[in-house]
Amino acid sequence: MMHCFNASSDVIKRIKAGTKRNALKDFFVPVEGRRVGIMDNDTGRISLVIKVGKILDLTILSQEDKDIIMEEEKIPVELRPYFSPNFLYTIESFETIQ
Repeated sequence: MMHCFNASSDVIKRIKAGTKRNALKDFFVPVEGRRVGIMDNDTGRISLVIKVGKILDLTILSQEDKDIIMEEEKIPVELRPYFSPNFLYTIESFETIQ
């Protein structure tokens, strides 16, 4: 069974361009070293398959540290109050799905 994460078209473009190498999630899924589908929110289709590298537990960080990470990951300011980045999934590689 392959897991799948949703992402905006902008995020998918950044992964393809190599400028986004991490994904922040508020939940843990044990997919380290495995392939995960990335579904485009706009099209409802899987656009990429990424290979997850490391999964880092951010729950021990202060909110200030989490805010810095959200800034680096370009999480929109208006979404930050509703989002708690508890885990950082590194993107080891990706394949484009056509």
